[in-house]
Amino acid sequence: MVRLVTCICMLVALLSPICFAEAKQYTIAVSAAAIHHEFSLLANRGAVDTLETAGVKVVFTEAGGDELQQVAHIENAVQLGVDAIIIHGITAEALQGAVKTAEKAGIPVVAIDVPLTGDNVISVVSSDNYAAGLAMTRYMIGRLGGRGNIVVMYAPGIPVIDQRYTALTTVLKDYPEIKIVAELPWRAPAYVQSSMDEMERFLRANPQKGSVDAVWSGADMPAIGAAQAIMRAKRQDEMFIVSMDALPEALNLIKSGPPFAATIAQNPYEMGVAAADAALRYLEGKEVLKWIYVPFTLVTQDNVDEFIKE
Repeated sequence: MVRLVTCICMLVALLSPICFAEAKQYTIAVSAAAIHHEFSLLANRGAVDTLETAGVKVVFTEAGGDELQQVAHIENAVQLGVDAIIIHGITAEALQGAVKTAEKAGIPVVAIDVPLTGDNVISVVSSDNYAAGLAMTRYMIGRLGGRGNIVVMYAPGIPVIDQRYTALTTVLKDYPEIKIVAELPWRAPAYVQSSMDEMERFLRANPQKGSVDAVWSGADMPAIGAAQAIMRAKRQDEMFIVSMDALPEALNLIKSGPPFAATIAQNPYEMGVAAADAALRYLEGKEVLKWIYVPFTLVTQDNVDEFIKE
């Protein structure tokens, strides 16, 4: 198995939750932007499970993808006087006002996979998305042999996606024979459908073999839509897809063969565990790292069975 470990900054992030003797006195809010796909579900479950195991009273809220609603949830948690807030958001910009409100109330914040800033943001837990973007890009370049035409599935504005895209464009500067022939956006919440529509339009406009050799996608859901379009056009033997997130459908597509070739598996449950652990450590007066990176793995047909749940 090819295992790409970004940085094991905090070994406890991968271990069982520590027993905190005084944890029962704490009330901690866990604010989720949404739990509409497996990554979000597991990240928040990891945090809640860890806190509840430690005897913490958990105030869990989920905003259904509505950032204004999530801001309201965080502000309500501040009014409740919780001891800490764990936030799994979408964009940092939308949440900074709420983080500032928590700061004024002296409430520490831990972020999962969103780069929040502020004096009260004690830790940000994520994969190293730039390194993950490098890993998927280098795998793509290797399969292409350093030359070819690629389509990029990318919608700017989400920090972790932007970091992956920056890695792509940085590496491609060294490979002038690899050309980005199209950048196709996706639209929330119809990530799969909108990406399938975009890819179908591109394939109809470019029917000739060799017009595209690979698809690089910033996330699995748009990659799944692109895969569906490629298979419907019966062009799966002309191109392959690389992506990130290791969603169950993406893993099954990798196992079944072309066009989906690779994805990056993060450890969202362990991110939640690490976030809860950071909050508890801080409240106990223990050292907490400002950035905690949880390892990721490149998944291909060679190791996909290890990630598919029975």
